[in-house]
Amino acid sequence: MFLVGQRWLSESENNLGLGIVTSVDHRTVTINFPAAEEERVYAIAVAPLTRVQFQAGDRINSIDGWQLEVSEVVENQGAVIYLGKRWITVKKRYCLKCCSIIKSVSANRKNRLFSAQIDRSDRFALRFNALQHQQAQYQSPLRGLRGIRASLIPHQLHIAKEVGQRLASSCAISR
Repeated sequence: MFLVGQRWLSESENNLGLGIVTSVDHRTVTINFPAAEEERVYAIAVAPLTRVQFQAGDRINSIDGWQLEVSEVVENQGAVIYLGKRWITVKKRYCLKCCSIIKSVSANRKNRLFSAQIDRSDRFALRFNALQHQQAQYQSPLRGLRGIRASLIPHQLHIAKEVGQRLASSCAISR
């Protein structure tokens, strides 16, 4: 359920940073992403969004530049308030509302995995296949000769092969 002021991450556009819900109606939700200076409108039924909720022990950067180490999370009618101690001065107890959190949150791979913020399998397969093709290109004995806009004759290919097997290879092939 979306409520104004909640913080959400876009699963499809991670570069947008942390978004704030600005309006909700019966079919759509509008989210402002201050870090990217963008605003998006999503259909509630299929919104590719993940709600950001920190846990006890997490460190949160406030928009005022200080860090809070969360000791307790309080939810009041959908709004989350984080209680804890400032990272530098641990003497006082502070309160940080979810709307006062810094604009961008970087989730490392482990945290994304444990929070079930994973890509669809077809997108993973596409990236995996691209990396396999890239690796095949780097391991090819024709590396350096692919993509040139010339038709090489067999003699030039033989010379290129011989020169390419030397330790300090430098050669110019001409007609």
